[in-house]
Amino acid sequence: MNVRSEHKVRLATQKQDNVHNKRSYRDKNYTMAITMKLTGVEPHRIRRYERGGLLMAERTRGNQRLFSEDDIEIIKQASTLEEEGINIEGIKAILAIRRGERR
Repeated sequence: MNVRSEHKVRLATQKQDNVHNKRSYRDKNYTMAITMKLTGVEPHRIRRYERGGLLMAERTRGNQRLFSEDDIEIIKQASTLEEEGINIEGIKAILAIRRGERR
């Protein structure tokens, strides 16, 4: 492969990566501040849900978290369950049952 061909391949790959990144951000529209307003849940709790594996926020190039509608719903449900005294592992199990992944 010559230098010009390698450059074209590299540009094509970068364009595909950019399309993929835009596609993944399309569904993740809400920053932490907006997510807090929509859910009424404090940022430290949202971060704890993320660390616990309940949700997975996308990150912008500036490392800002972006959340989806599904993430918002999970945060609301997790918050309610946590207020009832259920820990993160219990919340995971309950949400899995609600999704039909467990019995």
